[in-house]
Amino acid sequence: MTAVKRALIVTSLQRYIVLAINFTSLAVLSRLLTPAEIGVSIIGIGLVTICQTLRDFGLVAYVINQIDGIEAKARSAFTVSIAIALALAAALAALSAPIAEFYGDKAFKAYMLVAAVQLIAGTFYGPIAALLQRDMNFSSLAVVEIAATACGALVTIALAMSGTGALSVAWGGLVQSAVAGLLPLCFLPAFWVFRPSLAHWRDVVSFGAFTSLGFVLSRAYDLITASLYGRLLSLTALGLYNRSMMVCDLPMKGLLSGVVPIALPALAAEKREGRCIKSGLLNGFSLLTAVLWPALAVLALFAGPVVAIVLGDQWSSASSFVPVIAASAAFSFPAFFTYPVLVLAGHVRQTVTCQAVSLPLCVLIVFVAAHYGLEAVVWSLLLTVPLQNATALYFIRATIECTSDRCDGAAGRHCHGGAPCARRINAVGIPARRRRSGRRMARGTDDP
Repeated sequence: MTAVKRALIVTSLQRYIVLAINFTSLAVLSRLLTPAEIGVSIIGIGLVTICQTLRDFGLVAYVINQIDGIEAKARSAFTVSIAIALALAAALAALSAPIAEFYGDKAFKAYMLVAAVQLIAGTFYGPIAALLQRDMNFSSLAVVEIAATACGALVTIALAMSGTGALSVAWGGLVQSAVAGLLPLCFLPAFWVFRPSLAHWRDVVSFGAFTSLGFVLSRAYDLITASLYGRLLSLTALGLYNRSMMVCDLPMKGLLSGVVPIALPALAAEKREGRCIKSGLLNGFSLLTAVLWPALAVLALFAGPVVAIVLGDQWSSASSFVPVIAASAAFSFPAFFTYPVLVLAGHVRQTVTCQAVSLPLCVLIVFVAAHYGLEAVVWSLLLTVPLQNATALYFIRATIECTSDRCDGAAGRHCHGGAPCARRINAVGIPARRRRSGRRMARGTDDP
């Protein structure tokens, strides 16, 4: 059995266990917290997620993508990451009161203070996790993920039962980050990675700036849309929307959760061995849609019973939104591979451009829809999700190029009759560009 197959099996098993824990937590918390409290936690999580993305600064992807000099580069990556974490934690603490005043809920102040500590604690997970992923040691990471998720869920549920409200989510996140930061050291006690070093800080900043910015734009979009729903509609409407989205995420998190964690390490291993990633990408699209689309169809047909089982009676109105959200999610298959493919093709800057092209228009669509109520917001997903993923698919097609005969033969088998691979990607409606233009873009890559 190859390392990739073993990693896929282990990661899939881990993801299913984590999904079961999160599913249980979701079902319990949906019955313990009110929609308004869920709305507070959504905005709090959105702010924390943006800070975590800035803190991580593409650390994991940077370390995985290195061929030599890994010790010095990993130490430099951690040094940059912890410096950013300390700065962001101080900013969260200082802005906790203004944030609470802006949203009109005092719970945000305590939430931000707990989140500041969580931000620092989670920094220690990144470098060890990157080293484990680089060695395809996903079994150890699986233990870490399961233990951290279980601890976080138990703390969150216990505090919610005691009446802590939205703050229970913040404390649960802190415990989860602390466990995730400490436990990997039991499997790989590489304490040397925490020694400060700035030997390669320029490389880290050059790679991380564009990598992080792409993720920040995506997370900022989530936060902006959540803020619009919370301000223009209500925190209760935001909670209802979020729970509807989480129900529709179940097929992607369950059936396909093993794909995402190993996509970058597996494709990076192919690249280091001199192979091309195009055939793997096309095969991934085929297999992913074969699983994702039927699952979403079943979810749309049985939305009512699923919502009743997962969320409970107080969320029954979400069942009318689930079919629409599921239909929009059918267009999201490129999202699983966009980041690893662009990074490994040497186009890390395109991860930013891709987001910058589609997200402003999506924000405008959401802003207009929010003035017409929650139902209009849900229907607007049929515009925003295809727009984002069509843009991603366009950039993938424009940047990836194969030159080896081996890859051309493999890609030809995926495309009908040995036709060019561009034809396969064009099947979803992306107009073909001239081959010369694609080659010119490929030669203009920026090596991370």
